[in-house]
Amino acid sequence: MTSSANSIARCLARRALLPPLLAGALGLAAVAHASLGATPDGSARVPEALAARVAEAVARLWGTPVDMVSLAWGRGNGSLPPSAETPFRISGRGSDGWFVIIFTPPGGSPAAIRVRAGSVDTIAVAARPLRPGSRLEPGDWRLEAKQHWGPPTRAQSGHLPAAGWQVRRAIASGEPLVSPAVAAPPLVRGGSAVTVRWERGGVRISMRGTALHDAGDGDPVRVRLDGRRDPVTGVAAGDALVRLETDGGRS
Repeated sequence: MTSSANSIARCLARRALLPPLLAGALGLAAVAHASLGATPDGSARVPEALAARVAEAVARLWGTPVDMVSLAWGRGNGSLPPSAETPFRISGRGSDGWFVIIFTPPGGSPAAIRVRAGSVDTIAVAARPLRPGSRLEPGDWRLEAKQHWGPPTRAQSGHLPAAGWQVRRAIASGEPLVSPAVAAPPLVRGGSAVTVRWERGGVRISMRGTALHDAGDGDPVRVRLDGRRDPVTGVAAGDALVRLETDGGRS
């Protein structure tokens, strides 16, 4: 395991339980990482296996691996869930990670307990101040584990920078390296030859043209097709490849 991987592992271990002062400030009884279960203090005591089931349900709701979900339990009302098999349902939109878990033990009284769900992910942060217009080099960033309340964002979902990425503005040391502050090198470069592709119903048409400006993955790009005066607009879909998403793509 590399030093970076060891650092991430240690950071994840430290973040498995939030400091008591932070938990108190949030009005929560206790916090636990999903892989460890949850053993809250105070009035809301949720069996570890039952907390793991709640974490799995939140992970399915968010479409994220369960080992990336963390739960912070609040105090509840009503009878407390007695076993790991207690049925439950999740209520609420999950704004900022907040849900209400309603437990319905057979033959018992329902119990409603607030929980705040979050995700722990690996992000890249600047290892030193970075100048706008420069390109990332090895040693310009480091990886850190970060707690985020609520569902994972696009910036959390494995979109890590790499050497050669563009620095678009001044970035301070320790600042996360996310779009639009940094961007991958363009797939299509202005003035260069590109292949323009249109597909529908199994029919594929490829044409040649010239890109009128730079464009990254998924960015719109205008192209002047060979033999045509008016440019068309497509989407950068690969190295020197533009995909048309409309009939003809005329701007």
